[in-house]
Amino acid sequence: MNEHDDLTFQEARGEYIKVTRENLESNLRNYNIYDANSRCYLVSNSSLYNLVNSSASTESDELYIDEEQLLVGLFETTIGRRYGESTLAAVRQRVADSIAATGETAPPAL
Repeated sequence: MNEHDDLTFQEARGEYIKVTRENLESNLRNYNIYDANSRCYLVSNSSLYNLVNSSASTESDELYIDEEQLLVGLFETTIGRRYGESTLAAVRQRVADSIAATGETAPPAL
């Protein structure tokens, strides 16, 4: 019997994320390319596709790992580079105001 056979979905998911990030960091350190300021995103191509192409979530939010953070990071980088930091700050404020008005939870960043 495997030690992980009795894990709940959330426990198995947490273990997968933890082990994957540790393994990646170890590999990057072994090849001397580790950068503490960089970020690795754990994403599923099908989850990312569904997140981008559907107006309503077709998957449970618990199935997403870093898909939302990846999209927000891409948008932030694009807006910051193309329009400058002042525009990025204005966009962040508008998003925060919109979220507050709807009572929804905040996105992972932005």
